[in-house]
Amino acid sequence: ADSSIKQLTDLTDSFLDDYSIRYPVLSPDGNTVLLSLQKNTQMSVWKFEIDTGKFERLILEARFPAWKPDGKQIVYTNPRAGNGFLWIYDIESGNKWQLTF
Repeated sequence: ADSSIKQLTDLTDSFLDDYSIRYPVLSPDGNTVLLSLQKNTQMSVWKFEIDTGKFERLILEARFPAWKPDGKQIVYTNPRAGNGFLWIYDIESGNKWQLTF
């Protein structure tokens, strides 16, 4: 785990110089971290896999990510649709849909 934290720190010190990291949250199985990255006014949700060091953008225009208990979907808000509205993102399929209106 310490080496993974160092990997994430090294990543943030280089690739992410222009971004602010917000709202990190650990997956239910402890293997993945979700983060919101903000650059200027745009915020997106990224996934960091602790074991492999893989870093991947999942959702544009998204913030406040949270894992569903099974770890297969993410709940988040879309600032363009209004922060009070919740959306679901399915990790496996990449599909997303609005949960609340």
